[in-house]
Amino acid sequence: MLNIESIHLHPNFENILKKEEELNEKATLEFATLKNIPVKDAMDMNHALELMRFTSEYIGEFKRNKIPKDVIANPF
Repeated sequence: MLNIESIHLHPNFENILKKEEELNEKATLEFATLKNIPVKDAMDMNHALELMRFTSEYIGEFKRNKIPKDVIANPF
């Protein structure tokens, strides 16, 4: 999960992130209950979906050239 204590954001944005995280945890618990699966498995699925969504958005922004190429680290 996102550790918002280590990131300095505008207070309004921090409140939004906290509310989103609370709703996300509640939805994960409900999903685990409905599907009769362990909460840990539901959390793993949720994290995988979040990572896929972030990656998809990042690639979309990169393709639209909204992320400057000098921001992307060269691993070599």
